[in-house]
Amino acid sequence: LSSYEDGAKAIGGMLEAMGQNYVTQFFPTLGSQIASVMDDTKRTTKEASDSTNKFVNEKPVGGTVSAFNFTRDAFYKGNWTKQTILARGLFIDTTKNEIVARSYEKFFRVDEQPSTELRALASSFVFPVRAFKKENGFLAIVSWDKTKEDLFIASKSSVSGEHTNYIKAAMTSEQRTAIADYLKNNDSMTLVFECIDPVNDPHIIKYDKAKLVLLDAIYNTLNFETVPYEDLKHLASQIECPVKEAAYTIKTWEDFRTIYMEAQDEEYQYNGEFIEGFVFEDANGFMTKCKTGYYNFWKFMRGVADITLKCGHYRRTGALQTPMSNNFYGFCKKCFEEDRRAETKDYPYKTDIISLRDRFLNN
Repeated sequence: LSSYEDGAKAIGGMLEAMGQNYVTQFFPTLGSQIASVMDDTKRTTKEASDSTNKFVNEKPVGGTVSAFNFTRDAFYKGNWTKQTILARGLFIDTTKNEIVARSYEKFFRVDEQPSTELRALASSFVFPVRAFKKENGFLAIVSWDKTKEDLFIASKSSVSGEHTNYIKAAMTSEQRTAIADYLKNNDSMTLVFECIDPVNDPHIIKYDKAKLVLLDAIYNTLNFETVPYEDLKHLASQIECPVKEAAYTIKTWEDFRTIYMEAQDEEYQYNGEFIEGFVFEDANGFMTKCKTGYYNFWKFMRGVADITLKCGHYRRTGALQTPMSNNFYGFCKKCFEEDRRAETKDYPYKTDIISLRDRFLNN
């Protein structure tokens, strides 16, 4: 009799599982979607070893909310799956299975992945393609905290720390009030900004002052969806914030290729200024991006400067193939040899690449 009972339980369990699978497949809820992407049994923990989600890191950020981000190994090994692409600035209330805030899915540079190689884009792009000017800061993620009745402010992986403080400092009191008013009435949205702080967090492109630039308003769903650009511009005016700039509307492959190739020149400027690059979005929402030749050059030279100012020389001098790169390297060697304080081992000047570049060009 016990064997019959065990068999009946097993059959009942199978039927229950089949029913759950049917409901999950044909009537997906947010909870089941999250479960399918961020399986509780496969989260990254200290004990995780053979998990299919070992390339996704869960970081508790307070209360019942966790931040999900792809790991360094995922980035450097190119392990891009449904889970790792989604896990980028994704904040989930793990008890309610509810997205608190989210950012972009990971998307790739032109020629970084097979799907973004030029020959692939030539056949897959759906025109028109919009090109947006890419600002050079870091992502700021802002949504509405329903529990605290206040703004939820985060960088890609944290709700505290210096970068979160930079976001708050860059947000004017008027902007904060307007953003809070909007999100309180639209609490299923996340506003994503580029936070620019030239004093505390300089990158490659020079800016005069700290500011936020509104990039997108994203629905708090697993499927990536944003408000249309025209609506985004209206929202930007409501919250008194500059919005990402639509640089070009590209109608043909030939026009795209021309714009892309021109941007690769180290002297390329957009409207008379050096920029980081462009984000391209086709008519179906497919996104890719490119960096300008100017940005790539000075990002590389930043690494050269870091090593030279620490060691006095750079071993891979064969990579310095232009007069500008060799002259800047010589300038960095001079800084190491002549400007370093012998007693304190400190530099009497700023060593970020923007400050170094300014001193070099002024000389």
